[in-house]
Amino acid sequence: MNPELRRQIAQDATPHRIVLVLTVLAVIFTLATLGGGDSAENLHDVGLMIAKLAIALWGTRRVAAALADEVTGHTWDIQRMSTLGAGAMSFAKLAGGGAFAGGVAAIGLAVAAFAGASLSGVPGAVMQTLSLALGGVAVLAASLAVCLLQVRRGGPPQVTGCQVLAVLGYAVVAGQIAALPPMWFGLGVAAQPLSLALLAGAMVLAVYRLMRFELMYSSIPWALPAFGIGLTVYLVGFGAGGMATAFPVFAVLTYGALFSERKDITDARALLAAGRAGDWRGVGERLPMWLPVLALALPSGLIAGSAPLPFLTIGAVSTVAMAGFLARDVLIVLFVHLSRSKRADQTALVYLVVLHALLPTLLKTTEATAGAASLFWPTGGGLSEASASVQVLLAVGLIVARRLLLTRPGHGGA
Repeated sequence: MNPELRRQIAQDATPHRIVLVLTVLAVIFTLATLGGGDSAENLHDVGLMIAKLAIALWGTRRVAAALADEVTGHTWDIQRMSTLGAGAMSFAKLAGGGAFAGGVAAIGLAVAAFAGASLSGVPGAVMQTLSLALGGVAVLAASLAVCLLQVRRGGPPQVTGCQVLAVLGYAVVAGQIAALPPMWFGLGVAAQPLSLALLAGAMVLAVYRLMRFELMYSSIPWALPAFGIGLTVYLVGFGAGGMATAFPVFAVLTYGALFSERKDITDARALLAAGRAGDWRGVGERLPMWLPVLALALPSGLIAGSAPLPFLTIGAVSTVAMAGFLARDVLIVLFVHLSRSKRADQTALVYLVVLHALLPTLLKTTEATAGAASLFWPTGGGLSEASASVQVLLAVGLIVARRLLLTRPGHGGA
């Protein structure tokens, strides 16, 4: 048996804890049965509540702690040198860390399914149980993936932060999934369990790929672009339109990857050196995750033109201007990181909030300046596209100027 998996399970599943949890669950279900109203409905609701709380409050925390405790305890470097591969280590942290909470959730789901079968029939109970189980896997994997991203950025992972981001992110995505129509490319499908299965698979793949980085395996960043392409095709099947779907998908992935990984001048230098040497395999291994998805986002935005973006309620916008603003934002983030500030990402986020929210809102407050809001908002009509182009050129100029300043004697070189 995987030794890390065995160790993770043993930490939680002590005999005393197992007996205690089973006793508490038995008392809760007994009270639900003896309580007023329909006992089957009570058992169903209580079972679902136990399953959701076990995963969201306990499982996500234990999975995140399976990695975070090793990093803060300075034993992670020793584990990275073990004989376990990326797949075995990912499985041990995910399945081992979430095993006990997952067992409690499984009991809750089993009781809810048994009671639900008498309320809505067996097919409905099975579909609900399957959806919740897949959602549980997705949110557990998301919690571990967020922790791996924090480690990749060079900082100690914050267990509560990993847990909160995973649960909130899942809640947002699950809300969108619940609104999907039951027809996919003209075929009747069970949209919710199918979507949750794909989400769970994507999160597990993300954990595996990030674990490969942590264990120093050489990897080409193909997974994120492939996920973006697959997600676009999947959403188009529900009636979303082509490039108008591709652009927001790749744009969101670009922003997520840009702020989730380290941006270091040393890494950029190694990438350029590999390119000059004609080492294209080395170039691929050193590519930041955000660059391939940015390369897909920009042309998809230029091709889409002006159209309402699916799943958003902002009306028709110029995706050409949005592509320009995306390029500007990436350049601003890179410009800020040239300062080598420890809070470069936070500073860049402030700049982006000012450009995307504060300035357009202020300009729209008066009739005289309302038209100027197009300088920072992709309304189309030519002004926003021209403004985005000028801002991209200005951002490039800032980067070049700062780079020249850093290479002067007395500035530490770069």
